[in-house]
Amino acid sequence: MNNRKTNVLFTLALWMLLGACSQSMVREKISIIPKPDHMIENKDLLKINDQMQVVYLDESLAFAANYLADQLSARTKMNVVVQEGTTTGAGTVFLTLDSTEAKEAYSLIINNTKATLSASTPSGTFYAVQSLLQLVQSSGDQFFLPGLEIKDEPRFAWRGMHLDVSRHFFGVDKIKKYIDYLSMYKLNTFHWHLTDDHGWRIEIKKYPLLTEQAAWRESVGFPSNQAKGLDEDDGKPYGGFYTQEEVKEIVKYAQDRQVTIVPEIEMPAHTSAVLKAYPDLACEGLDMEKIVREGTLSRNVFCAGKEETFDFLEHVMDEVLTLFPSEYIHVGGDEAPKDHWEVCNLCQKRIKTEQLADEHELQSYFITRMEKYLNGKERKLIGWDEILEGGLAPNAAVMSWRGVAGGIAAAKAHHEAVMTPGFPLYF
Repeated sequence: MNNRKTNVLFTLALWMLLGACSQSMVREKISIIPKPDHMIENKDLLKINDQMQVVYLDESLAFAANYLADQLSARTKMNVVVQEGTTTGAGTVFLTLDSTEAKEAYSLIINNTKATLSASTPSGTFYAVQSLLQLVQSSGDQFFLPGLEIKDEPRFAWRGMHLDVSRHFFGVDKIKKYIDYLSMYKLNTFHWHLTDDHGWRIEIKKYPLLTEQAAWRESVGFPSNQAKGLDEDDGKPYGGFYTQEEVKEIVKYAQDRQVTIVPEIEMPAHTSAVLKAYPDLACEGLDMEKIVREGTLSRNVFCAGKEETFDFLEHVMDEVLTLFPSEYIHVGGDEAPKDHWEVCNLCQKRIKTEQLADEHELQSYFITRMEKYLNGKERKLIGWDEILEGGLAPNAAVMSWRGVAGGIAAAKAHHEAVMTPGFPLYF
């Protein structure tokens, strides 16, 4: 009886041991987001251990190499080290540049002894790093990478997300976390909505009232969000802003992760916060409204008839351009009521002087004038699809949010277009 019991226990232990061994060889289903263009799996496994090295063969890949080593070390608790140059050691991850690849394309090859990440640019190599990190698998305390070969290339040149920090302010650390998520999924553009009716969020040294007054509102507002426990009202003024040094820090953080930040400075509408601080930029003879509450649309706009308006915006842009190296600068252009312009003597004079048909063409004049200024600084203007009204500025790009019609119209007119239809993309 005792012998039979011993045999049963021995058999059970052996079965569990064999099961554990076989389980260590079973790979999970591979899932990479976004799905690569081309992927072939093989049966190889590359173990991640304290002997693993990440080797980069070009100085421009140093950040990607250190980023990869840090991420692998944090996830596996292994001491993955970084080395510049060449090595023949087993378990090496190579980061290389290959001029044959397209700009953001990459290849990733993993076998039993090494992983090779290759691209023609640091951005492509960084995307390969992000794919590799999604491949990490584990069994017990063992970590490994499944053998495979990937060739991948993005379909769209502009792959981005938008964040409105005017209505709800997010600090530097949260902005960095947002950028982390973008880079994880190979999104390359962060559209940073820095100004709106509800608050101005960027330091402009020439206009200190923008951060002393325009960056703050009486209370949190947005009761529907408070009902969800977000931004609870404590009876104090609500707001905040980013100093220029903080902006530089965030821009560098994004650049390292192959994310371009496109700032949005709203005009000619969504200006209540600005006009609270600088009311002379509003149309003459109009009483200033209070900062709008949730669910309402402010009627406030910059006065298109005053030269002071364009002086202000050009000075603002001068400082913005020193902070953001992006090719495009977003100027909003959406939801601009025309009723103030209709009764403003200066705006009506501008319409007559510039031989414009109406207030819609006055908005086109406004955007075209700002575009010309940006073009003179070797930048391009992008705005919401309302900038089509009254005629599109000569070199402007359109971001189509009221469906896709605006983007199609812009493309047919040989302008760049970014599709951001409110349904289903307005989160």
